[in-house]
Amino acid sequence: MPRTPKRRLLLANACASLMLVACNDDGRARERTDTMSAQSSPQGQAELAARIAKLAGLDLPASAEVVFADYTQGHDDAARLLVDLPEADWTALKARPPLSAIDLRAWSADNVFHLGPAQGPWQPGEAEGLEVAQTPVAEGRQSLNVGVMPAQGGKVRVYLHWYQL
Repeated sequence: MPRTPKRRLLLANACASLMLVACNDDGRARERTDTMSAQSSPQGQAELAARIAKLAGLDLPASAEVVFADYTQGHDDAARLLVDLPEADWTALKARPPLSAIDLRAWSADNVFHLGPAQGPWQPGEAEGLEVAQTPVAEGRQSLNVGVMPAQGGKVRVYLHWYQL
């Protein structure tokens, strides 16, 4: 079928409509975000937490209580996971890769900015006693920022912020 001026105009309008649907008002591509909240189903919480842990190369123990989980898919994917663990399970988790690669001297309260902005229960800037360290994962193509602080009941609160570089 030959391309007439009318067909070209229709094709151009279709392409422009597609671009408007795929972009925000400022022209940037939309990002897809899955956020788990306290109102999410326990199954949804567990699924998103397991997905984030797998991305970060972690095997979370069954005792992990998910407080917050957030995954953003875009140009560079990113995820945040906040869990409470018994101290013994935290000790075992940090003894395995990728956390075992973190130099103990790297843990510092000065590194809180690595965990990013606050959202819902994700409040690293307000957390008392939070120490943060960073480790590369996936042969340096990704990064994992980890924050740890004491929690109630002999537990440890662990902030995990994973992202692609």
